[in-house]
Amino acid sequence: MCAGHWTVVAMNAGGSRGVDVRALPWVAGGLIAVGLLFPAGGVVLIAIPASHASRTREPPLSTGSRT
Repeated sequence: MCAGHWTVVAMNAGGSRGVDVRALPWVAGGLIAVGLLFPAGGVVLIAIPASHASRTREPPLSTGSRT
């Protein structure tokens, strides 16, 4: 990955004013959705095994020793 500080710049080719960037709401919405889904997925991946592990299980019945 490329380390460092990055900046995104949107400008007209001639440098004039009046730039209209319509992609930003979609990008922001996507980042928010991913930011909410990953932690929710992590909670599910932790909660399901934890709930299965916390259930008490009875030891198997002993049928005596085999000789």
